[in-house]
Amino acid sequence: WKELKSPDIFVTMESTHEEGGSTAGIGRAVTIVDASIEDCAAWELARVTRERMKDHYKWGGLGKSLLKLNNHSDLFYNVIDFGVKTLAPREWVSKVVWKMVDEDTMIVCFEDVIDDRFPVGAGKGYVRASSGCLWKYERLPEVRGLPQTRVTYIQQANLKGLIPSFVANSKIVGSLEYLSKMRKNFDKSLEIDAGCRAGLVETIKLKEESG
Repeated sequence: WKELKSPDIFVTMESTHEEGGSTAGIGRAVTIVDASIEDCAAWELARVTRERMKDHYKWGGLGKSLLKLNNHSDLFYNVIDFGVKTLAPREWVSKVVWKMVDEDTMIVCFEDVIDDRFPVGAGKGYVRASSGCLWKYERLPEVRGLPQTRVTYIQQANLKGLIPSFVANSKIVGSLEYLSKMRKNFDKSLEIDAGCRAGLVETIKLKEESG
């Protein structure tokens, strides 16, 4: 594993990649989110909101859709243009499944699937790529009355072609930044810091009164 330069100091990122291979490598990111495991998972699974679609197109997305299969799984379609002239846009069709392992742990898995509702290439020359990812949410003790969750995001992608490592690594970081967006969405640093300051003030007052 090689440490990646994370644009978010609160999110650690690392990857592994085979030079000259067809895979875009495996990326892993870990952070603590100021939210419950349920809120974190719900935010991640809501992939076609207006805000998320805006980000999708910003990062070269050409379209995506989500079909609900049942109460524990969805079908997710995604197309991305990497902005490299020699690379055709890549598309993915994934089945998304989530499960509570125990009362304090939840996992969400994405895996490739073949589905007639999404024909290969979509008639537009897209290349069907492959990927899989795992989200793990672990409940932690509250801080100043606020829920805390350790989130681990692991992704492996095969872009189906000889991909330069610099392209692969840049896309890994971009993908892992998704976890940073989750952290920032629920960030309660101001409330936590305010609570810490209030506690220090009370401690100082008590010392002054006893002193």
